[in-house]
Amino acid sequence: MGLHTVSISHRTDIRLSEWVIIALIGGLLLITPVSAYQIILQAPSSVVVGEPLPVTGTTTLPVGTTFFVVFSRSNQMTEEIAKRSVTVQDDKNFGVVFETGGLEGGIYKIEVPKIPDYQLLGDSVTTRVVELIDRSSELEMRSPLTQEFNGILWISGTLKGSKNTGMKVTVMTDGTNIFGPEYIATNKDGVFSKEVPIVSPGSYYVSFADTISFIAMVPMTVTSSSPTTQPTPSGFQTTSPTTSAPTITATADASRDRPAYFAVTSLGGPLTLRTSSGIDWVIEYADESGGRQKVNNEGSTGAEQVTIPQVAGTLSVKVYPYKFQDNGTVTLSGENAGTIQVMGSPPPVFADQTPTTTPPPTTKSPLPGVIPMSAIGIFIIIMFAPYRR
Repeated sequence: MGLHTVSISHRTDIRLSEWVIIALIGGLLLITPVSAYQIILQAPSSVVVGEPLPVTGTTTLPVGTTFFVVFSRSNQMTEEIAKRSVTVQDDKNFGVVFETGGLEGGIYKIEVPKIPDYQLLGDSVTTRVVELIDRSSELEMRSPLTQEFNGILWISGTLKGSKNTGMKVTVMTDGTNIFGPEYIATNKDGVFSKEVPIVSPGSYYVSFADTISFIAMVPMTVTSSSPTTQPTPSGFQTTSPTTSAPTITATADASRDRPAYFAVTSLGGPLTLRTSSGIDWVIEYADESGGRQKVNNEGSTGAEQVTIPQVAGTLSVKVYPYKFQDNGTVTLSGENAGTIQVMGSPPPVFADQTPTTTPPPTTKSPLPGVIPMSAIGIFIIIMFAPYRR
């Protein structure tokens, strides 16, 4: 009897220990988070500075989920350049495009940062390294970037290292191609030249490429010929010999992501706008037809300037640095201006900026085809049920 009693007590202790272990395992499985998703990011390994950088990808995240794709410079300290929001659609594919104009050559990266409330599978690809190749130093312009209107835009320059290979040229104004793309000849020294017919003064953008890739985009300005304007020595401002137009100024902070906006009125007649120097500024303004004109002829050492023959009503002006990494305070002066006011938000003509949005809260959904871990816990409990007998 003593042996039989000890045997029963021992078996009872074993059953109790097994049930404690089973309960612990089942409880842990029931409370373990199991949502796991995948993101596969795709981007080219290299892009020439000035070309758009396309980024695509696929994901298993639930439809309607919003996350960010970040474009940054990969150096000792990560420097964010731009960020785009992505909302998952029915086909689970996504795509964004980043501009590379004004950036320096070097190593950059595309990344999807951690998404709150979502766990990604280990085989997800959320980072891609991209090399930006700057070929602009291979191009040397020989024709002036500012020319007086005579019905011809003269384009001439040298492509270093090019011998009789040809240069692909495209000329645009107001977003419309007026010449090319067309290959023009380069001689044995890489020199090319072309006269492109134009019908009016304005801002023109000349795109250069060869058989290898895009090289650079060069802005050129054609001004109205003025018989009353007298040549002046370098370093002096040009003024009217008979009258002195009043000049007023306004100052605002500006960066590539947060441009400065101004509302300018004219006293009548030509209006000359001029930025401060020290940063390579870009001026954009809306013309009479509602189109947008861009002026960028000077570097960081010179003041950007544009003369508008006639302004009706209020002129909307946007100023920002050409390089993404630059930011600072810009002073906009207006010669023959009535008023210059700093605007706190973009005017309608410039209201197409990409807003920064915060991803909305979403409900987690497990990856299709994955068996819920809670079901596995229940299965284990059922398998051990015979030990109760």
